Amino acid sequence: MLAHLLILSERAIALTRDGRFGNWHPIIPSQLSIRERLAGIASSLSSDRA
Repeated sequence: MLAHLLILSERAIALTRDGRFGNWHPIIPSQLSIRERLAGIASSLSSDRA
């Protein structure tokens, strides 16, 4: 799973270098911030369902 996220971030960086996204600059999060984001997304989804 983590390797898949790293591959996606590398592709995003490559696209940004190509200039296909204009001013979009991806920030590579650490493993901890990835987990925090996923936890935040999960909690927001569960709160939306409630």
